[in-house]
Amino acid sequence: DELKKDQLLKTLIVVHDESEIVLTDVLFYYPLSRRAALMSVPGYTGAIFSSLNRVAKIDRVFSEKGLDTYHQEIEKMIGTQIPFVMSISLENFSILSDYLGGLKVFIPNPIDVQTADKRYLLPSGSITLDGDKLKTYLEYQLETENENDIMQRKQNVFLAFLIALNNKREEICNQKVFKTIYPLIDFSLDREDSLYLFNEISFIDGERLSPQTITGNIRVVDGE
Repeated sequence: DELKKDQLLKTLIVVHDESEIVLTDVLFYYPLSRRAALMSVPGYTGAIFSSLNRVAKIDRVFSEKGLDTYHQEIEKMIGTQIPFVMSISLENFSILSDYLGGLKVFIPNPIDVQTADKRYLLPSGSITLDGDKLKTYLEYQLETENENDIMQRKQNVFLAFLIALNNKREEICNQKVFKTIYPLIDFSLDREDSLYLFNEISFIDGERLSPQTITGNIRVVDGE
């Protein structure tokens, strides 16, 4: 129905690791021109959220109240209704990335990070990450990185996903293959309409996108 009305398609895309947000993007897509805009919502974006009745980071809304309330708070923050939602776990996102042949990203310097229970290793250069390496790329954090650096890395991953989807659209966006993809993603639509939406998104040329993000001033609230 939205396509018939020649409307701007607005979709909330959330990648999460259980109760923790990995990345959140709002995708604005105009089917007639097949042009799109992308707005990232950093998890550390703070406000007084009515659902929590306190000042908090927006990712706390997701961890404490769930996806539906998180969706509503983002709509209020951006000031527009977002009728479509795609939510996917980090594990399923890595599986989907493997279906797409991996995601290509540029890593300026080799990564070798040791934490208490895990070591993160990635080579430098323009490389294609399989699902497991993609999780490493999203999870590691350098001491020299700030929140904006991490946000940029996550934006790069989503752009790489759109590029890979666009390259593989003829192989992926058909009824037979989509039966395998549909269980990986929690759509706010039934399978038939989800395929419509997924197919439209696959037309987006990620290389022409310049992601924007919600901006503001960094503040320390309650030690965070």
